[in-house]
Amino acid sequence: MPKLTYTEVRDFFHYDHATGNLIWRKKVAKKITPGDVAGHRDPVNGYVLIGVNYQLYRAHHLVWFWHHGEWAKQLDHKNTNKMDNRIENLREATSSQNGANQRLNVRNTSGVKGVHFRHGHPYATIRVEGRTIWLGDFNTVAEAAEAYRLAAIKYFGEFARPSGSPEAKADETPFRPIDRKPYERHAPDKMHITNTSGEQGISWDRGRWRVVIKGRHYGRFEDIEQAKLVRDAVWAELMPKKK
Repeated sequence: MPKLTYTEVRDFFHYDHATGNLIWRKKVAKKITPGDVAGHRDPVNGYVLIGVNYQLYRAHHLVWFWHHGEWAKQLDHKNTNKMDNRIENLREATSSQNGANQRLNVRNTSGVKGVHFRHGHPYATIRVEGRTIWLGDFNTVAEAAEAYRLAAIKYFGEFARPSGSPEAKADETPFRPIDRKPYERHAPDKMHITNTSGEQGISWDRGRWRVVIKGRHYGRFEDIEQAKLVRDAVWAELMPKKK
């Protein structure tokens, strides 16, 4: 199915410059009212998803297209907040640049980006274009952190976000867009006789819960509650109004 055209995107949505939200301009489904904030937060990856014409789009890509009239291959949120889709917070990026502009991984044990421990001693690495570059062993975490900082600036420039930088410190007070209108469940009337999960649109497949609506796949999830959240959001935005 082809992507939305620029005319269609402008026809479907109004852009709120203060929040970066896309606002529905017309009633496209039973549970949608003109003036509603479009989309829902994906519980798995944190991005805002918007359903249009039986397709799901990431909201920041729609915002970019709304402004520029061209689809971006990949976009980066400057402040790392995936809910902040203001156009000034978006920029085109490579996968490597996008990966550089990330917050400290929750699995990091040193408390400093790019710094790890081996036999109790700190060392630093940086990942560039899919390969890991060794930066050396160091006597202190501070020395390893400085090595990572210099390497990040060298390879990523404005996309670098080493620990202790003003950008990283700003993560402590993230932007929060306006609350989104909660969606209500809008389900088909009958459950397929071969359904084994007890939940419409959800089946057990290859060790995970799979969401399929009208023959379209919307992902596999380890937790059935996550699958139900995605399923309900798709129903709320994509299902046509019953006559």
